[in-house]
Amino acid sequence: MVINDPGTSGARFESYPELTYFYNPRYRFVYAPIPKSACSSLKVILYRLQLLEQPDLPAFQQRDFNGRSFHLFMDHNYTLSRLTTNDARAILQSPDIFKFTFVRNPLQRIAS
Repeated sequence: MVINDPGTSGARFESYPELTYFYNPRYRFVYAPIPKSACSSLKVILYRLQLLEQPDLPAFQQRDFNGRSFHLFMDHNYTLSRLTTNDARAILQSPDIFKFTFVRNPLQRIAS
């Protein structure tokens, strides 16, 4: 995992794929999404976790879950891309943060 650091402490974290990782500070986890591996379903679950803490979040209709508006909202508000490089690095390197992802059997993906 490489985190590009342009050398300034306030620089934004701009490495891919780490840029797309979801971070929840309350529950202390980082989720690394992999497309076509339950990514949208997990984003919905993460959103519902946020609703417990922030009931004033926008209400997405069921049809929006397959649309880009929901994904853009989640990507903009809950990924490491909103943090500075140093903050993102500290989160990713912390042994106190649970990090996880889900993978799909490649043969099943090809067959679907």
